[in-house]
Amino acid sequence: MLKLEILTSLCERENVPTILKELQLYIKDASTLFVCAVIRAVAKVADADPSVSDSCMTGLMHMLLCTQNESVIAECVVS
Repeated sequence: MLKLEILTSLCERENVPTILKELQLYIKDASTLFVCAVIRAVAKVADADPSVSDSCMTGLMHMLLCTQNESVIAECVVS
């Protein structure tokens, strides 16, 4: 989870696409706690660069439709 904090703290307009690609890989992890942390990281990236907020929101909405895990659903809604 430290890596997620580092990625989001280094988030700038120039590297946002790279960070989001990496987060897309992490979102498929088997650990619910980790996936929830990734969702929070996606929200931080969207806050840091509003130009990607629509695509981040679309990704979170997709997560809502594709999962039945209550923790992941709750994190998507809150983020």
